[in-house]
Amino acid sequence: LIKGKRLTASEVRLSANISSQYITALMLIAPSLTHGLRLQLEGKITSVPYIEMTLSLLHQIGVDATFSGQHIQVFPKKDIAQATHAVESDWSSASYYFSMIALSKDADITLSTYKKHSLQGDKVLMDIYEPLGVNSMIKNNTLYLQKQALDSKPIQLDLSDAPDIAQTIVVTCYGLGVACDL
Repeated sequence: LIKGKRLTASEVRLSANISSQYITALMLIAPSLTHGLRLQLEGKITSVPYIEMTLSLLHQIGVDATFSGQHIQVFPKKDIAQATHAVESDWSSASYYFSMIALSKDADITLSTYKKHSLQGDKVLMDIYEPLGVNSMIKNNTLYLQKQALDSKPIQLDLSDAPDIAQTIVVTCYGLGVACDL
């Protein structure tokens, strides 16, 4: 049995270097709170693109919200109109297809529902995998992946905005015999 209570807090402090999922969850419930919610983020913020993606969604549904420095403010909104939105495919999941192409001798794959101007941080896959032998392009919300020549120079990456793809990149580099520093 779960007995809830009305949330009355209007400010929350939380560590920002663990996961953006906690921040996103709080941002999504904030418009339903009487006074909205102010988030004070402490430490280095991990996965900023995911916070910006949540902010964009809130704006699309008419919620006033801001993100500046270490502060997020989401204002209350009593009536949010019902709407239908097309959901973009997950770029983290696409990492496995990038890896398959990179590790193949000759291959091409087509994936649907990807945006050319995606807010997802993992879209950096397109740039990261180019020297690893994957040519990629988006046309009409379709992602095309094709095998190309490998550039076997070592790669060095900062994945603080896209941590979910690190493991896939490491495995790809190992399989290709390419040194990487993440």
